[in-house]
Amino acid sequence: SFDGNITVKDGPRLAVDVSQNRDHLTINKLSIQDDVSRATISMAFLERVLEVAFSGSLSERTLDKIFSGYRFRDGWMKGDIRAHIEMDQPMKSSTEGKLEVDHLSFPWQFGKPFEIDRLSLTAMGKRVKVDSADLRYGDKHFSLTGDVSVPEDKVLFDLDVSTESLNINEI
Repeated sequence: SFDGNITVKDGPRLAVDVSQNRDHLTINKLSIQDDVSRATISMAFLERVLEVAFSGSLSERTLDKIFSGYRFRDGWMKGDIRAHIEMDQPMKSSTEGKLEVDHLSFPWQFGKPFEIDRLSLTAMGKRVKVDSADLRYGDKHFSLTGDVSVPEDKVLFDLDVSTESLNINEI
């Protein structure tokens, strides 16, 4: 268990409350604050259930000061969103809240660079409404709007997607 404050040299202040035992890891609160960011994150991983919450605004400039070795751009995310994810039964998962993203990149997570130029979504239980999304995967640009919902035991995608070309095998 750790409960304390951390200040990164020339960077943000972090308030951390973390506990771990044999069965689970819980981030009760991770608060990040500097001149461009003010965000609170919590996460609990209990057996096969993940609970995640994000509230506030977080800039990549702040992340760049925390994590050396990564090249962050000037993106940000803001909102107030909570997710309950059941790993064994994903159809029982749910999420609530709103999230907006601008110019976030994930170059180290996928085989090709994945970037979110813009994203705005609203989550309501078992439905996520994508108000707008402009995404890049490698050299392909995608724009989409619509809904993703989970009625009963299936996932329904009702999305309008536009792109120059699409190779399903690349996705």
